[in-house]
Amino acid sequence: MNNYMLLTAIQTSSNGTMTQPSSSWTYTNTLTTISIFITVFGAIVALYQWYVSNKIKQAEFLHQLTEELRSDDIIREAFYAIEYGYHWYDDNFHDGKNGWESKIDKLLSLLNYICYLKAQKIISEKEFSILQYTVERVCRSYETQSYLWNLYHFSHRQGSLLSFKNLVEYAFEMNLFPEKFSSKKSKYYIKRLNF
Repeated sequence: MNNYMLLTAIQTSSNGTMTQPSSSWTYTNTLTTISIFITVFGAIVALYQWYVSNKIKQAEFLHQLTEELRSDDIIREAFYAIEYGYHWYDDNFHDGKNGWESKIDKLLSLLNYICYLKAQKIISEKEFSILQYTVERVCRSYETQSYLWNLYHFSHRQGSLLSFKNLVEYAFEMNLFPEKFSSKKSKYYIKRLNF
């Protein structure tokens, strides 16, 4: 007995007469299939909108970082002091007499945060390239290196976390510091902190 005959034999009315097989299951299956496709399509559209929205937020965030580097008066002044080779890291730096410590620290804090975002892959290499000149220009500055060299060795001696750790790690990774940087006995830098 084939399957159709078996199905027909099973579909009998209560009075014993045979009934035709119902086609409603095909209609129900069609509606279910259409519903699944609509749901999947809706999910794909929602996922695409989420992706586009995140890209826009990422671009806005990157714009904010760039604007802060260019528009904040203190950060801009500190960057230009470095850019144009101004001698700011001297004996009066850490006691605040020359007025540069808080300005330089604000700039380095922002650059440290940018390097943290890069290290955590929150911003891509392509996005980082927008800020890369500023980061690398600051790290290549002798004045910045002198300051970071003193902090680096001071924090090691104190057993504490290095200020601007992500910035220093980036500089090491990109070979922006000379080999002398790691040596606390280097005569290349002037020792201004007790370590």
